[in-house]
Amino acid sequence: MTYRDNEVVFQISGDYSIVEVTFQVSDFSITEGQDPDGHIYNGLIAVGASNGTLSFSIGRSASGTVADFFNKLIPSTRNTFNHGAGELNFALIGTLKLMLTGGDLGQTQETFSFGQVALAQGHSGGRNNWWFGGKNATYTGDNQVETQGRSSAKEMLTFSFLRGGNAVNGVGVTLKSSQDGSASNAQIKGTAQAS
Repeated sequence: MTYRDNEVVFQISGDYSIVEVTFQVSDFSITEGQDPDGHIYNGLIAVGASNGTLSFSIGRSASGTVADFFNKLIPSTRNTFNHGAGELNFALIGTLKLMLTGGDLGQTQETFSFGQVALAQGHSGGRNNWWFGGKNATYTGDNQVETQGRSSAKEMLTFSFLRGGNAVNGVGVTLKSSQDGSASNAQIKGTAQAS
């Protein structure tokens, strides 16, 4: 078993920039023997600074057990691939937070929180690929799910997450609308990489 740095890199297009990105683990499944030192645990907070990179130190070996965990919590209608996983290396459930600045925010900073989000890694065509979904997400077609993000001011915003049909291991994010239904021109794009 070899520990690997499994990195997810969120990149913001346009006039927005990331100040910080975090993911707090609340539940997880890892293929047996792939985290003997306990790097991943409930309550772990992975922190990435302005480069938008989150890194999870876990081995890479796929299993149906991890896929079953993911599929039970995040059915096909709640993940971007709109089908169940066959085998996964690991699956993490938790809260994703993106602190942004720029664009319509100007010099101010705003944190958007996404609860019960799932990040998982499998493999396809000899490459590691990331899965994205959420307990509160809804598949909307074209490898996308929509879910609500809560601003630090407690305003609910709709975001769309794209995984598939984009760069290998990429996750694209678009701010769709605010609670009152008004559209936003904020576009956020992300990519995920496995080292």
